[in-house]
Order: sequence, then C-alpha cells, then structure tokens
Amino acid sequence: MALIGRVVAIIKPEAAYCSRPEDRDVQLQVNWFYRPEEAVGGRKAFHGEKELFLSDHLDQCSVKTVMAKCRVLSLARYQELAPIEEHDFFARFTYRPAQRVFEPPKVPVFCVCEMPYNPDKFMVMCDQCTEWYHPECLKTSRKALRSQSNWRCPDCVKRSELLAAAAAEAAAAAAAGGAAATDPSTAAASPVDDPIEEAGQQGLQQRGQKRKAE
Repeated sequence: MALIGRVVAIIKPEAAYCSRPEDRDVQLQVNWFYRPEEAVGGRKAFHGEKELFLSDHLDQCSVKTVMAKCRVLSLARYQELAPIEEHDFFARFTYRPAQRVFEPPKVPVFCVCEMPYNPDKFMVMCDQCTEWYHPECLKTSRKALRSQSNWRCPDCVKRSELLAAAAAEAAAAAAAGGAAATDPSTAAASPVDDPIEEAGQQGLQQRGQKRKAE
C-alpha cells in the first residue's frame, strides 16, 4: 500500500556537494499521513474508507519515489465531492505517533450508537430535533425512512405521545371539575334568608313583650 504524504518543502541539492548521481536527486520533505490501521487503537467503526490522519512525522525522500498526486481534504470539502475519485481522501484528526495521541481528542457523536460521523454510512435527520441517526440502529431501512416526508425519531415520537396524553388527562380533569360544580343534583342545599318572614317573626316577638308588660 502506497504511503501518502504532504509536501512541506522541496530541496534541491548542490551538485558540488554530491559525489554520487543519486545524491543529486531533488528531495522532498513530507509530513506523512497515517491510515487508521497504522495508528494506536486501529480502525474504528466511524472511520471512513478514505480517512487519513495528518501526523507530525517528518521525513525526506527522493522526488523519484512519487507515484501519483492525490488530494487530502477536510471532511466538509470531501462530502461535497461528486464523484469521489480514487486519489481523493479526507482527514479530520492530527495524529502524533510519538505520543500516541489524536487532536482533537473528541468530536461530536450522533445517533443512539453515539458514534462520530462516518461519511460512508447513510444517516437520516429527525425533522423535529434535527439529530442524525443510522437506519440500522433504529432497526429500520433506508427505503422505509425515505418514504416518509416528515420523519421523527423515536425519542421525539415518545415525547409527543407523552405530551398529548398529559394534555388529554388535564382536559378530562378540567371537564370533570366543571361538571361537578354546575350539577344541581350534587350541590348541597343552603338556607335562604326571607326578609318578609324575618320581619314577621320580629313583630310577633314585639307583641309578646307588650302582653307581658300589660
């Protein structure tokens, strides 16, 4: 498998200091790219087929060792390619082989599998929460998802169902409370003051007091 490097400098040797013909070759100083298999941890599920890691591994080689020209793009630019050619690659991590570390150490994760984005795998976006999912992680198919013009993920569907159930329960409780307050059969009878009757009782009391005085 061919090595891939980024040319940092072109070095032209001075003929006066080159005793051998091969020493007169133009030299290239390169930053080597590593493949996932060549880095610590190996290839992961989220690594794309054409993914490389830019390293800080500097080297020097003859220009005669160059086999072909290739392009190593950012992930965003790589996704815009149509079609993707044989010598097109992308890099989103920098790898430091001496320290065995990656930069950045973390990237955003998606789906229920909580994996970084892999451009080789189809994903669908929820129209409600805008999160991205792999069909296989949801136990469905790409065809089934594409047939839906407005797709919502399981979490959003469940959340909507819970909100609808809570709203229905609140409406039912409000309706039951209103019926109980307006039903005359359930209302307790309360005494009503009659001003005429009260005045008559006061008159009878006054007459009784006069008779006692006489």
